[in-house]
Amino acid sequence: SIELVDPNLTHIESTKTYTNLEGYFQQELEIMSDAPQGTYIILVEAFKTGFKETRGYTVITVGSKKPSVAITSIYTTDVNGASQTVFNQGAAAIVWTEVTNTGGDLTNGLVWVQIEDPNGATVTVMFQVANIRQGETFKAGFSLTLSPSETLGQYTAKAFVSDKLIAQGGRFLTPPKQVTFTVTT
Repeated sequence: SIELVDPNLTHIESTKTYTNLEGYFQQELEIMSDAPQGTYIILVEAFKTGFKETRGYTVITVGSKKPSVAITSIYTTDVNGASQTVFNQGAAAIVWTEVTNTGGDLTNGLVWVQIEDPNGATVTVMFQVANIRQGETFKAGFSLTLSPSETLGQYTAKAFVSDKLIAQGGRFLTPPKQVTFTVTT
């Protein structure tokens, strides 16, 4: 008999099978695609009339250990949280981004925002350290105070996610997303 136990120690499946003439057996156990990731236990018990029964187990790991992140939104607001895409020189703009992780845990990852002026020049780059477990969403806000002499026109805010600083060999985990906002007088 064979029993499959999930990472929460919940019984998932049990089946019986028979050995071939050499004493070997093979059995397929199905783990659904939406099953929890983690360590599963396979318990096996063999018995034959007239012989002593024997038991054994093995463990398998299901799921990706690598994070699988997606930037689900990026938008701008004023300091009170009201959606806004036009800001006056000297005002504060908040760039918000939300990141969802469907893979393995992201530990000490970085959520970045890069602001570019109307000429494509980088105004600032900011990041926040993020721990995003499987199934979680992380929301980060980045505040930018526009100078009274800020260049007028359309700005671009780009969001990125990396596993560590790029200068330390980090890599970006998802394509960037962007939003635009306008600076006026």
